[in-house]
Amino acid sequence: MNNTDSYKGHNIPFLHYIGKERKSQTMEEKEKNKLFVSSLPFDMKNEELESLFKPYGKVKVAFVVQNRGFGFVQFENVIEADSALEAMNGMPYQERNLKIAYANPKQK
Repeated sequence: MNNTDSYKGHNIPFLHYIGKERKSQTMEEKEKNKLFVSSLPFDMKNEELESLFKPYGKVKVAFVVQNRGFGFVQFENVIEADSALEAMNGMPYQERNLKIAYANPKQK
């Protein structure tokens, strides 16, 4: 079993993991607790991304695709993800405006 996904040659280990969360949630609810974040600084680290989103709830996973300017954040639940998306989408951060959306479900 492969525990990584790949994006342009970069291994993204958590994307595979995220899809196996609580079975009691509907597929739509599962996907809405994961956010896609773009317009990040190219040198941002996973820990920085997590710290940026912590005020909005429990961050289960924060992953930055290095040197690409985007990443993913998974929250404990949909309410926290909604709160972060609403508060942070378009927010200025290091001379950029963050762009945040719900992450697309992994294609099978």
